[in-house]
Amino acid sequence: MPRWATIRCVTVRRGLRAGAAVLVSGAAPITLLACTNDYAPFSVAQGSSSASATASSSSTGGQGGAGTAGGAGSGGKAAAGGSGGAYCGNGVVDDPSEECDDKTSGCDADCHVVCDGLNELKPAPLTHCYKLMKGVTSTWDEAEQSCVAWNPHARLASIPSAAELSPFPSLSGAYVWLGARDVNADKLFEWVSGEPFDFANWDTGQLEPDHQPMEDCVAVYGNTFWHDRPCSDAIGYMCEYPYK
Repeated sequence: MPRWATIRCVTVRRGLRAGAAVLVSGAAPITLLACTNDYAPFSVAQGSSSASATASSSSTGGQGGAGTAGGAGSGGKAAAGGSGGAYCGNGVVDDPSEECDDKTSGCDADCHVVCDGLNELKPAPLTHCYKLMKGVTSTWDEAEQSCVAWNPHARLASIPSAAELSPFPSLSGAYVWLGARDVNADKLFEWVSGEPFDFANWDTGQLEPDHQPMEDCVAVYGNTFWHDRPCSDAIGYMCEYPYK
C-alpha cells in the first residue's frame, strides 16, 4: 500500500493551467518551485507508478481553481479555489494586493474598495473610501451610527498620520466630526478604529484642544485643523471604510 506525503506548494508545468486536477505517471516529472504564503495542497504517492494532484490558482486578480479530492486511498480534502487572488474572499485583509476583504457592497470581487457613490472620495494614494457629509448635521453619536448604516465596516474617519491628512480637499469652512473622542474625560483622545493617537493636527493658534467642559469629541475645520467640541453639537461628519 503506497504511503502519501504532502508537499506544501507546487507549480505544475507542461502547459497545464493552474486549478486543474492532474494525473501524473511515474515517468512524467513534476517540477516543484518555491512559492509564496499561498500553499496549494499536492499529494504524491511514494513508491507508486501514479499520483493524483490538485493545484489552486495563486495569481493576484485571477480566478482561483476549484478544489478536487485527493488521490484514491489518500483521504485528502478538497482544495478550495479563491476569487481574485490567493487570499481574496477569506474575510481577512492579509495580502498587500487587498484593500478590503469583508464581503460587503463596498468591496469588489478582487478585494478592492469600491468608492463611486454620492459624496464618496478615495484620494490617492489612500486606499480607503471616505464619505463626506457637509450638508447634514448630526451629533457625534448620530454621525457614528450613520457611518455604520452606510457600511457595517465603516466608522467615523480616523487620521492617525500626516500621510492620511494631506490628500483631503478643503472642507470649505465647514466643521465635520472625526472618529476621535475623549472617552474617559481624562483629556486623552482615542480613535474609534483603535489606532494609536500618535498624530494630531490641533489648531494651536486657537489654543486647541482647550478641554472646555463637555468638549470631548474632535472635529476638523475647513483648514484641516482640529478642534475639540461638545459631542452634542450638530455638525457634518466624515466616514471611513474600511475603518483601519
